[in-house]
Amino acid sequence: MADAQDTSLPEVLRGLVKQTMDAYNLADILFGVVVNTKPLTINVEQRFTITEEFLILTKNVKKYTTTATINWTTEEKSINANHNHSATVQGDCSITIQQENINLAHNHSINGTKSITINNELKQNDKVILVKASGGQKYVVLDKVV
Repeated sequence: MADAQDTSLPEVLRGLVKQTMDAYNLADILFGVVVNTKPLTINVEQRFTITEEFLILTKNVKKYTTTATINWTTEEKSINANHNHSATVQGDCSITIQQENINLAHNHSINGTKSITINNELKQNDKVILVKASGGQKYVVLDKVV
């Protein structure tokens, strides 16, 4: 008859695997909310708060400038420039000059490699996804959660 303390081989193996994985302290996925932007502070799952010195920000959550190759033509814009001029000459004589059908419609081409700024910086109350780095001292802010 087996003793109550005896465990099956699969249970022992499961325990060993769990201990090994815990020892590696692999990255954890966490969710947080930006509490403050200056200094940057994020509350993680309503359990604890991380301050700026423990955060690593990706481009997805920062303002940065990059270049892009652009080949655009803006939408055509039209301005109604039709107008009238009236004049009264001594007495009962009046003259009206009416100018019509003035077409000022136009568009613009924007071509080439241009510098653009991406405004992705974190704002108060933004929800974010974080990864706890191995060892748990640093947290990488991957992106905003929409």
